[in-house]
Amino acid sequence: MAQETTTLRDPVPPLAGSADQTLAHSRETLTQRALRSLLASKVAMFSFFVLFVLIILAVFAPWIAPHPPGEMSLTNRRLFPIFSETGRTNPAYLLGTDGLGRDIVSRMIYGARMTLVVAFSSVILGGFIGVMAGLLAGYFGKWIDAVIMRLADLQLAFPSLLLGLVAMALLGSGVVELVIVIALTQWAIYARVVRSEVLKVKELEFVQGARALGAGKWRIIFRHVFPNTVASMLVVASFSLAMAIYYEAALSFFGLGVPPAIPTWGNMLADARDIIFRDFYAPLWPGVAITITVLAFNLIGDWIRDFFDVRI
Repeated sequence: MAQETTTLRDPVPPLAGSADQTLAHSRETLTQRALRSLLASKVAMFSFFVLFVLIILAVFAPWIAPHPPGEMSLTNRRLFPIFSETGRTNPAYLLGTDGLGRDIVSRMIYGARMTLVVAFSSVILGGFIGVMAGLLAGYFGKWIDAVIMRLADLQLAFPSLLLGLVAMALLGSGVVELVIVIALTQWAIYARVVRSEVLKVKELEFVQGARALGAGKWRIIFRHVFPNTVASMLVVASFSLAMAIYYEAALSFFGLGVPPAIPTWGNMLADARDIIFRDFYAPLWPGVAITITVLAFNLIGDWIRDFFDVRI
């Protein structure tokens, strides 16, 4: 009888809890969902932490750097890092000095500032040109689409780094010139991605409804079509930032980017060419910084792509 009167427990939680949970998720804002997704991804957290540290170093470089980046000390030339046991060291220079006695830590910190300035400026300029071109090509079509896409195909037909080398050789070295050249090597990617998004969005019901209600072409483009391309644009921008850092370092290494007097990671690699076989640490630190930064931006791009992917 005891077994017959035993109350069976429901192995399934009440449906009310599931409904409440679903309702809570539906009320989440985009920012809340992004934060929850970010906290769930250790790789994305690491990447954003790297970006945060770089921004802090770039903004507060004059207060963080232990020495002026251009200060030379002939008595402290080619010092090894303080943890090295094979050469001269100095506690005042944590990572050693280069061939002119300049502090590597200070030049790394100031190099982060110039690297991020060039990367973000070129991506903003190239993204603006490419997004506008993609919106016009995708929405208006016809000869406008044909002209813009042929220009994009022509630009993509050449290797970007080779095109940048030729352009910088013609324009001369300089920060402004470098930003313009990198932007012009990246606009075509934005144009093609945005155009493909516009071709899908402009045929949807809400766009046709806005057109039927008498909305103008430009209002439809910027009010209804453009917001639906932001997700793809952010993904492209994150990868473009990584490529811009790589291009800046490569062009500066060849002496065609930022002037040598301005500390950048690419210039540090160029300065270490003559002493690389004896003082291997001199090109090691900027090379590691470039690798970690490029990897972080690529991982951020992967996270943004996964976050906006409705299939996930």
